[in-house]
Amino acid sequence: PDYPVRGLMLDAGRRFLPKAALLREVVDGMALVRMNVLQLHLSDFCRFAVDLPGFPALNRSLTGLLEGQYSVQDVRDIVAYAHDRAILVLPEVDLPGHAGGLLPLEDQGLSFCRPPPGSRPRPGEA
Repeated sequence: PDYPVRGLMLDAGRRFLPKAALLREVVDGMALVRMNVLQLHLSDFCRFAVDLPGFPALNRSLTGLLEGQYSVQDVRDIVAYAHDRAILVLPEVDLPGHAGGLLPLEDQGLSFCRPPPGSRPRPGEA
């Protein structure tokens, strides 16, 4: 191949794809066309796509179209499956851009910087 990095970004933070479909449709498809990097975008304003032990509040509200998250073991399985096909998985948690996905942790002491009500941050201060 002409390019050392031939990648795909999958936004599981916004549109969850079950593990079986991710492995069969995405990873196998990538291997077929010789892609070698899967960027797994795991956070968004509406979800955190990994069920982290000790933080059940992160995914408590995920229902309907938003339902679904990967277990820690699922992530390990995805990484191992992709590795067997010469694909590097880059898990990505987009912070501070999508810190809203962590809002359910506010009750556990996580603090967020918020502008005063009615004000708008100036460019470069957000």
